[in-house]
Amino acid sequence: MSSLVSAGVLTSSDQQRVGGWRSGDENSEMLLDLIARKSQTDFDQFIDALRRCHNEHVAEYLLGPQVDTAVEVPRVDVNNLGEMREAMQQTLADDKTGSGSLRR
Repeated sequence: MSSLVSAGVLTSSDQQRVGGWRSGDENSEMLLDLIARKSQTDFDQFIDALRRCHNEHVAEYLLGPQVDTAVEVPRVDVNNLGEMREAMQQTLADDKTGSGSLRR
């Protein structure tokens, strides 16, 4: 919390509101509500603070799934979507009956 205040992300008033008489969950909810009202730069600094304080899992949860831009996603030929759907359905049906190639 103090690093967020020193970085200017939160004011001392914000810090008092978050650190009030509430439970830990309520404090966390208040902090997230305050951060949601701040700028993108403030949010980025909040995420950095989470990572510096060994809360990477929280940062990743708040950021959501990341897309790896280095991986090239193959294009799908929309003209073949019907065929693809049928092939997938057949593969799933075969797997349920035990005659498919998918095994666990």
